[in-house]
Amino acid sequence: GVLLGAALASFGTLLLASPGLDSFSNGDLLTVACAVVFALQIVAVTQAQPRIKSVWAFSFWQSTIAALATVPFLSRFPSLGEVTGLTWVGIAWIAVMSSVLAFSFQVRAQAVLSASVSATLFLLEGPFAALFGWWIFNDQ
Repeated sequence: GVLLGAALASFGTLLLASPGLDSFSNGDLLTVACAVVFALQIVAVTQAQPRIKSVWAFSFWQSTIAALATVPFLSRFPSLGEVTGLTWVGIAWIAVMSSVLAFSFQVRAQAVLSASVSATLFLLEGPFAALFGWWIFNDQ
């Protein structure tokens, strides 16, 4: 049931990513791929939950392994000489707040919530991003 829900959520993300398949872009493809990977991550955490002794250690290693998995793709980004100090602040913020801290809360919550409830909570990211983008940045 959870995998079916994840598939439906991914299809919903596909519909949100592009108004029509004729205008499907690389960014839309990345959005859909990200949704699929997050769905698989929720299922994996649900399966691993009984064996997790420390939420913080699990999230730290999960984020570290994910970061190391990006190393083969670093050549597609600007050289380190072109990265500003503010960029490093942003990278550090994402690493700590949006990765280790957020995933720690997710893993802890999944100890008492089902995977389907966790997935539903993840689906709220898009509407809240749109709301705060409109409210704070006057996005249209």
